[in-house]
Amino acid sequence: MKIGSIAENIYNRTVKKELIFVNDKCADFRRNCAFFDADIQEKDLIITNTRSSSLSMMNCTLSIISSLNELIVQEAEPVGLNINLLMSEKYSEEKMRKILASIEDVLDKADAKVLSFHGENASYINEPVLTCSAVGYKKKKTRAVTKPGNDIVMIGTAGYAGASILAIKERENLLNRLPADYIDGAVVKPDGLIVKDEAALAIKSDDACIYHVSEGGVYATLWNMASESRVGLDIYIKNIPIKQETVEICNYLDLNPYELMSEGSLLVSLTDGQKLVDSLLEKGIKSAIIGKVTDSNDKVIINEDERKFITKPCPDELFKYI
Repeated sequence: MKIGSIAENIYNRTVKKELIFVNDKCADFRRNCAFFDADIQEKDLIITNTRSSSLSMMNCTLSIISSLNELIVQEAEPVGLNINLLMSEKYSEEKMRKILASIEDVLDKADAKVLSFHGENASYINEPVLTCSAVGYKKKKTRAVTKPGNDIVMIGTAGYAGASILAIKERENLLNRLPADYIDGAVVKPDGLIVKDEAALAIKSDDACIYHVSEGGVYATLWNMASESRVGLDIYIKNIPIKQETVEICNYLDLNPYELMSEGSLLVSLTDGQKLVDSLLEKGIKSAIIGKVTDSNDKVIINEDERKFITKPCPDELFKYI
């Protein structure tokens, strides 16, 4: 496609066909803004930070997934997303169509629509870069806090999204060590990373403080959880759920799976962790109590007799390979 903003005819036959907009005004090619009903009495307006992602189609949708998951754990109903897609001039309309179809799958899973979309082609990039922010409403409610004595429950598995991206990007390298079906087993569809169902069950616990595990992995999210409430943590590393495929991929690539992108997972602080684990299991969702909140400032990882401290979040392990 030509350098610059995508042409109106391409927009009409591809963008408007693949994406579902909030309303006709939002879908208008000539408008570079969004329109929506702002009935916000007794509600808070939530706008996520702008997020960017690039490289594979899976990775290109991660900013969409992360923005939506942030709304979900904040108990906000999504209004829509503002999306900007920057592509190489070598990208065809068909390639863009596939990206948009993947985005719509994610939006459909989260019951979200598009507020605005801008597409552009440039000569200075090789892979697509997607930037987005999400808008939502939530009922006015005091957010629960992480308190000493609370259980820490993890829903999902460590390094889930990162291992999926690496299984695609490093497939030829990984084939030197792992069988093809094993590598393919680590790949997850992007819409499988939306945490709507899991969060809905956790939210039923009035004292649940919920975080979605994203960039920086489990350790980064644990650090943020404890730092926000100025508490400590005792986390038992052997209790942290992790898929064997993730372990093998990280071992071969010399990566720490607990510092690897884990979108699609949640960490929940609450009084009765076992009750949540049981309710999730009734719905076929696996989870585990991985530790306790303490009244110190120490954030400790425990592995049998060994104790080590969680340090400030480092760059995600995924960045070593992308």
